[in-house]
Amino acid sequence: MVMPLAREAPVGLPAYDFVAETYFPDTQTAGQVRLRDLLGHWILLFFYSSDFTFV
Repeated sequence: MVMPLAREAPVGLPAYDFVAETYFPDTQTAGQVRLRDLLGHWILLFFYSSDFTFV
C-alpha cells in the first residue's frame, strides 16, 4: 500500500511504503525504487523540503 506524501510517519515506527524517483550518474539512467524493495538492507531516509536538487 502506497501512502500519500502528505501523511506524517510517527517517529520510532516503520516508514510507510513509497515509490521514489532515482538517478544513477555512473550509468546515466533514471528509474524508481520502492521502500519495500529494500527490506533486509540498512537504509537512511531523509527529507529536505526546501531543496529540489539532487543530493
